[in-house]
Amino acid sequence: MPKHLSTQQVSELVARQVAPDDLSATMHHLVECGACRSKVSAIYNTEKMFDALQLHFQTNAVATEHLTYKQLSRFVDQSLTIEERVEAQIHLKSCDDCAVEVRELGILWADIQTASSLPSNRIPQKRERWFQKPVFFRYGLAVPTIAIILVIVAVNWRPTTKLQPDEIAGKGLTASSSPDRAITIPTPLVKNTVEPVTNLALMDHGQRVALDLQGNLIGLTYLPANYQQIVKAAFSNQRAPVSSTINELEFSKGTLLGSEDREAAFDLISPVGKVLSVDRPAFHWQKVAGAEIYSVVVLDQKLNVVASGETDGVNNWTSPKALPRNQVLRWQVTAQIGEKRIISPAPPLPEARFKILPLAKAIELTRAAKEYANSHLLLGSLYSEVGLMDKAEREFRSLLAENPESKLAQKLLRSVQIRRNSL
Repeated sequence: MPKHLSTQQVSELVARQVAPDDLSATMHHLVECGACRSKVSAIYNTEKMFDALQLHFQTNAVATEHLTYKQLSRFVDQSLTIEERVEAQIHLKSCDDCAVEVRELGILWADIQTASSLPSNRIPQKRERWFQKPVFFRYGLAVPTIAIILVIVAVNWRPTTKLQPDEIAGKGLTASSSPDRAITIPTPLVKNTVEPVTNLALMDHGQRVALDLQGNLIGLTYLPANYQQIVKAAFSNQRAPVSSTINELEFSKGTLLGSEDREAAFDLISPVGKVLSVDRPAFHWQKVAGAEIYSVVVLDQKLNVVASGETDGVNNWTSPKALPRNQVLRWQVTAQIGEKRIISPAPPLPEARFKILPLAKAIELTRAAKEYANSHLLLGSLYSEVGLMDKAEREFRSLLAENPESKLAQKLLRSVQIRRNSL
């Protein structure tokens, strides 16, 4: 096509005599060329042309019948061509029935888009519309003029097939009968992203996990329902699950072996205020200078001795037999230096408590750690829920390392650290 439209070409365009094969190229040229647009506008007042065209459609509204359901739905999802959309808008201003249908379809479409939470591979991508393309933003003021011209030219090529009036079922809504009323269409909530709107999201071992505004979990959908609920709770509360066992292990003064005149000069290190999964744990304490023998005793809830042993100056000991599960246990160490005996902890110091998980729960967690090793979020939540705070902190540290700017990841880790430090 030449650099500019000739006077004859402009005249043919205004007179609606452009051949269909040349129309597309002419329209594209007008989008790019401001000089030619001005020439067309100067030859014919486009605003008056549009008014005349609108009057023509309103006068012949009876002959055009109604828009088909396909035309209505494409109008709502904005997939009509420019000329089809302008023609539909003109028809909607003169047809109450079609205006009602468009409003209802718009509301339905918006509801569907809002509630959608399908996986990304099942949600269709939104097709780029004419008004989203770069040319629209480059020539925003020119587009209305081009649209008017295009509609005028399109009059000679309007579809002549009769539309079916029975394709649209009335919904009982009341529409204004004024031909000049504005047609208000709810804006469809179609977004370029294929996932629902969300304000909470994390990357978990390379997989995006989020909670949308309706509380639906996005990602980790392969998890069992009960595990999904645990993850959802962590998202919603923005903290790790809290174990009721932790409260049982908090420091408290209790009845321990020994008396208050015993000197407490060393600390017990582990397990103190911990939940364990193994029933033959290793015990560690601070080394006492000059201690020749350490005696260890483990007590049950009724202060019955359930295990005991001695070491020759070594500050650690492992129980040779399985300790009771699912109950709070206490332990003490006595350091012997010649004839002197030092007990730790001794009254009035707090008891050194710990608890061993039920066997079924320990097995479940071992299996989960193998099957879902790629989810720090899940494992951290599971460990926190039963009180395995060291393991929970390790998983949430890994999660934060993957999401260093995430406030949610920071809160999850911090909630675990606060609970662990309180013990």
